[in-house]
Amino acid sequence: MAMVFLRAVVVALDGFLALTAAAGGVGLLAGINAPSVESLRGSPFRDYTIPGLSLLIVVGGVALLAAVLMIRRHWLAAHVSALAGVVIIGFEIVEVLVIASPAGVARTLQIFYFSLGLVIALLVGAWWLVAGREAPNPSRVACAGRPGQADSADVPLEDAFAAGKPAVKCVSRDPCLSGSIARGR
Repeated sequence: MAMVFLRAVVVALDGFLALTAAAGGVGLLAGINAPSVESLRGSPFRDYTIPGLSLLIVVGGVALLAAVLMIRRHWLAAHVSALAGVVIIGFEIVEVLVIASPAGVARTLQIFYFSLGLVIALLVGAWWLVAGREAPNPSRVACAGRPGQADSADVPLEDAFAAGKPAVKCVSRDPCLSGSIARGR
C-alpha cells in the first residue's frame, strides 16, 4: 500500500516538473517570461538560449523520462526519478549563482523548485527504504526473469540453480526497485 502511494506521488511530481520545465524552457527561448538580459551580465551566457534549452531538454526531459518509466514500472524508474530531483536542484543552484536571487517571484520559484527536487529525491529514498522492509527473504527467493520484469516468477533459489537458470536475488516485489537493490546499488 505504501509503495502504491509513494509511486503515485513521485509520478505526479515528476510529471509536474516535466510540464513546468518544458513551459519555462519555451518561455525563456521565446522571451515570454525571461528576465532582462542585464541579469546575465558577468555570467557565461549572452542570452537565455542555453538556460532555456537546459531547462526544456535536460530538466524537462529527465523529469518526463522519470514519469514515463514510473508509469511503466521500469526497473530504472527510481534511479531516473532521483536523478530528476538532483537535476532540478543543480539547475536552481546554477541559476542562483549566475543571476543571483532577485526578490519577488523569481526567488520564490527558485526556492519552490529547489524544494521540489529535494522532495522527489527524498521520496525515492523513502521508496527504497519501504521496498527493503516489504521484501521477501532474499536467500530463499529468486527472480526467474530479468530484474524488473513484472512477470518474473518467484522460485526457490535451489530450484533455479538446479534448473541451470540464471537467478537474481529479489529484495523487492516492486519491479522498479528489484534490479537496483539486488545489485547492491
